[in-house]
Amino acid sequence: MASSWGRVRASGDLVVSRVIAEPKPQGWSFGFDAPAPRTLIPAGESLELRGWIIDRNKSVTDIRVVRERDGRDLGQLEVGQAREGVAAVDPKLRHAGNGGFGGVLSLNEAGRYRVEVWVAGGARVPIFSFVLRDPAAQPTKLLFMHIAKTAGTSVNRFLSESVGAARCAFHLEVDPRWRTQGGRAELAKSSVISGHITYPVLSSRLDCDDYLKVTLLRNPLDHVLSHLAFIRHLAEPSQRSRLAGHSPAIRAFAAKLAATDFADRKAVKALVAGLGAEEIVLVDNVQVRYLSSVASAERVRQSHLQSARQSLIHFDHVGLTEQMEPFLAGIASRMNWPLPRYVPQENRNPERYGIDADNPELRAALKPLVIYDQLLYRYARKVFIDGNDGPAQRLRKKAQAAKSTAAASAPQAKPVVRTA
Repeated sequence: MASSWGRVRASGDLVVSRVIAEPKPQGWSFGFDAPAPRTLIPAGESLELRGWIIDRNKSVTDIRVVRERDGRDLGQLEVGQAREGVAAVDPKLRHAGNGGFGGVLSLNEAGRYRVEVWVAGGARVPIFSFVLRDPAAQPTKLLFMHIAKTAGTSVNRFLSESVGAARCAFHLEVDPRWRTQGGRAELAKSSVISGHITYPVLSSRLDCDDYLKVTLLRNPLDHVLSHLAFIRHLAEPSQRSRLAGHSPAIRAFAAKLAATDFADRKAVKALVAGLGAEEIVLVDNVQVRYLSSVASAERVRQSHLQSARQSLIHFDHVGLTEQMEPFLAGIASRMNWPLPRYVPQENRNPERYGIDADNPELRAALKPLVIYDQLLYRYARKVFIDGNDGPAQRLRKKAQAAKSTAAASAPQAKPVVRTA
């Protein structure tokens, strides 16, 4: 019996930029274990292909890989392989434990590939797609997922100064073009697009493979405190006209925060426990929410954190608000833009209204609002910031080495700046 690990031979270096799961037909369960996003495939080395499927109707005849560019059938994957743990998905099915699939294929170009299930009667059902691209290819467009209160306004200022305001489309969430397919096609002509929109929505409405995808995370406690202070500030008399432009839910939340004594742990605990549906969206583990699909009135759970981690590794460049300079320098390097002359600081609110980050009782009372964001933040630091041997770092080094070689042969080329 062949190994469940497939090999994809590449004629040049390739990287898996995205893995996309399709909706599950009724009666099916499946998973795709390999390749993972950001997997680097050096020339001559192999890429793992592995997954599992449970078909309760027993209609699957083949699983094949198809090149999306021309629909060419590139080969069959072996089905019926033993997979420990898969049987637990549906213990009543005797064949569930043999739901593994894998194979050996030869691919030699960047592009999108589909894993299709062929069923009795001749129908083909895609279950996954994966995208291979050249890791040294120079991106021409940038997508910035702007998580609220992470200094994204400063990032937008840098992006505007780098390419010109006319080539940027900021705040997609209020741009009427975002609501229609034709409008989104017009937006896609911009060199930079940015907005307060979750990654699941962005990836479903845009061809994200056309962009260098970047985002910023922030220390979760500082993040939620900043957001609370921002909304509380709207209740000030000087902000009356600004408050009027917000929804009734935000106006009510601002009034509630103005009446809360943040030095009183019991008052803060009561505030957290009594958050309404609209308020939960604003302050409950917001960074995980941006990277996963969470219902508006739903509290974030462990499963949402897992989804957020999977989304995060689809990004090409992730930074921290606390390390803005290397984040902007990394964008400049990848886009071949001039280095930023300074780090802009926009939309800052110095007022804290007694919200003291050094107060241990306040931190404990706010823990439910940041617990999953804290785990996501640690994961991002490990993968994108602190690690030296993770997939993100290997990919970055490979791409930078290719750019350095090109720069050596072109004296006028701009120097490569390594990110932290």
